[in-house]
Amino acid sequence: MQQIPYKMALLMWDEVVEEKFREKTSPQKIADGVLIVGVSSAAFRSQLTLKKALLLEQLNRLVKARGGQPVKDIKFTQTTQLSKRRRLISPPSLDPAPWLDIKLDEQEKREINKLAAKVKEPSLRSKIRYLLLRERQYRKYTQAQP
Repeated sequence: MQQIPYKMALLMWDEVVEEKFREKTSPQKIADGVLIVGVSSAAFRSQLTLKKALLLEQLNRLVKARGGQPVKDIKFTQTTQLSKRRRLISPPSLDPAPWLDIKLDEQEKREINKLAAKVKEPSLRSKIRYLLLRERQYRKYTQAQP
């Protein structure tokens, strides 16, 4: 079963893998903290296996920067059917999202804290607050773009 805290790793795969591998790979699922990636050929699987440590480091750095749960390992499996997925993130970049630098004013922070305070469970309240902050930063960033 795919674990929700690790879901960010599936979404971030295209940002860390080299362009030549993007169409030849497909993140399939997360199993016990391990990202399973389908690969179109044994040759590509071998090349990616050699780069696994670097890919894992880059993926986890990016996932952590965006509030996700880092994966423990990456497993490459050869498959003839790569999922046809829509690119969710473009352009590829290892830099954190530019909207993370957007500063919120005190009024915006108070509004977010007020909304999050409605959640009784402390751990969930913290996560909701984090998501609301990121969403507000993203919204301000996109509104400021030409």
